[in-house]
Parts: sequence; structure tokens; C-alpha cells
Amino acid sequence: MSAIALVRHGQAGFGQDDYDVLSELGVKQSVALGQHWARTQAAPEMVFVGPRRRHLLTAEGMLRGAEQHGQSWPQPQQLAGFDEFAFGDILQAARPQLASEFARLSEQLGGADPLRHRRTFEPLFQQSMQLWITGQLAAPVRESFADFVTRVHADLTQVMTNLGRSKSAIIVTSAGPIAAALQLALQLPDLSVLKVCTVLANTSLAELRFRVPEPSSLTALSFNATPHLTDPALLTYR
Repeated sequence: MSAIALVRHGQAGFGQDDYDVLSELGVKQSVALGQHWARTQAAPEMVFVGPRRRHLLTAEGMLRGAEQHGQSWPQPQQLAGFDEFAFGDILQAARPQLASEFARLSEQLGGADPLRHRRTFEPLFQQSMQLWITGQLAAPVRESFADFVTRVHADLTQVMTNLGRSKSAIIVTSAGPIAAALQLALQLPDLSVLKVCTVLANTSLAELRFRVPEPSSLTALSFNATPHLTDPALLTYR
């Protein structure tokens, strides 16, 4: 069977003006994953990244880690379909519907923006995502949930088609596309995508297996694995 490893990017710039970077910890997570891979598995035949800078930086850290153990990987190829959903737009679109919740959490923070604090971000994210997934957002956003999962599933199917028998690939992306890919592999309901993407650790691994040329044989062998993060201080979720 052929294998695809889905990797969530390393810790990014949460609460900063530019989220699309890796923190110093995010770089360490990425290098540690590449080192672990080289110690335990053969080099992948193909490496893909989503279109964000944090995706590419994570892949570059993994490549450096693998090279430190004498393993050479192919250069990453970009997959537009593995971009994250526009969570910033979704949060802003949901803001009028969640106005009382925004106000309550802001008051707890002394007037600060609750979207910039980890503790207050999470409940707002959860409620906004539920409105988006169920089609209940009052304000329009650039991409519906159905369109989001369709593009992820399309690019995943294309990778499966091109990979070939008994080959392996790595796709570095964000939590949302990983959750959408697992939805396809396990035939999960839509709201399960939210449950999956909110618990994924930075640089965690999810492994998919399939038989060529049978896309319908796709299944998941592992989920949210972090064997490379042996130091608890390296384990993060935002």
C-alpha cells in the first residue's frame, strides 16, 4: 500500500500581526520531526506543502533535520488545495452574531481584543466555526465549508493518483485541511472536522494508507501522533 503523512505546521505567530511565521519553538518542532523521520523511516518519494509561509518553513525545518541524519528528501511542491480555510474572515463574519460573547470576553481582558488571547480565542473560534460549517453565518465569506472540503479532497485525490504503488508522500499543511482529509478517509460528518482540527498538535502526524489505483480504499492508520516531541515543553496546539 502507499502512504501519505499529513503534518500540521510548527507553532506559528499566534496573537502577532503576522501569523504566517514560525516561532522559535515551531522551528525546533519541525527539525525534531525531520530527525525522527530519518531515524525511523525511509525518505519520502514526494513532499508537498500548502501555499502558506508557515507550511514551507516547517517543511524546510524537517528537511534540515533529516539531512542531519544523512537522509535526502525531494524539494517540496506546492498544493494550493491544502491552504487553510480563512478563519480570520470567518471570525469577523460571525462577530455580529456573537456580539455579546465578544463583549463579555473583552471585558474579562480589560477591553483587549479576545481574538488575540489564547484562552478567549478558543470559544469564539468554536462558535464561529459551527456557524460556518452549518451554513448559518449571517455575513458572506469568500469560501463556504463545502467548497473548502471539496478543494482539499480534490488535491488529496490528485496526490494519490500521482504517487504510485508502495510509495510515500508528506503533505505539510494546517489543521483544517488535515481534518478535511481525515473526513474523507473515515467518512466523518461535517462537524467532526471542527472536533479534529481543534485538537491537532503542532507538527503532529496523521498517516493515511491506500491501494493504487483505488482512491476509495483510503483509510487512516494514525492521528495526532507526536513521537518526535519527547520534551513536553515542545508540545503546543496554537
